[in-house]
Amino acid sequence: MNKYKLIIFDLIDTLADCKGLSEMTAQLESTLGQEAIDMFIDKGNIDKIKSIDEAINIFRSKKDFSEENEKLLRQWVGWSNTILYEDTIETLKYLKDKGYEVAIISNTPPTSKDQLAELGINQYIDVAIFSFEVGSRKPEKEIFLSCLEKTGVDPSEALMIGDSIKNDINGAKNVGIDALLIDRNNIIDYEPKITNLNQLQDIL
Repeated sequence: MNKYKLIIFDLIDTLADCKGLSEMTAQLESTLGQEAIDMFIDKGNIDKIKSIDEAINIFRSKKDFSEENEKLLRQWVGWSNTILYEDTIETLKYLKDKGYEVAIISNTPPTSKDQLAELGINQYIDVAIFSFEVGSRKPEKEIFLSCLEKTGVDPSEALMIGDSIKNDINGAKNVGIDALLIDRNNIIDYEPKITNLNQLQDIL
């Protein structure tokens, strides 16, 4: 019998691909500059802010920018051109059929609140933890502990799957959760890892 009761996924670059975001980021960096973007993100604290308006107002108190630049920032934060990977739905269905609880932990700004419904995976997710809602972001312990608390699962009974060694793998391990890297391009020297979600059917 498998020891896991809860399977936790990262969202972007694990279950879904945010198409065109890198191009939009490059456009914004060329317009505002990397230093300004870093200031706007505020070491990830943007993920803890409850609305785009609040994020814009905080940024405006630190730096002058035009209405056109504000429009670009809002487009960037609210970027929604996200599509599921081909193996996502099949994998989520498999896990639910096997009786696993399924959760998502994601570092995301307020615009991601309805993303699961938009992607059509709400019915497969028991718990979704977004950084802006809980005021903590991966790899901080609090966001993982929030997920465990909501599901009532012991850390030893959970498995985290994500594409970031720092945020997903190390963050999970720091609270006693086993972790599995997904490296879709098979370029990261790390074990244990998978290169597509279908491989989970051989593991779980």
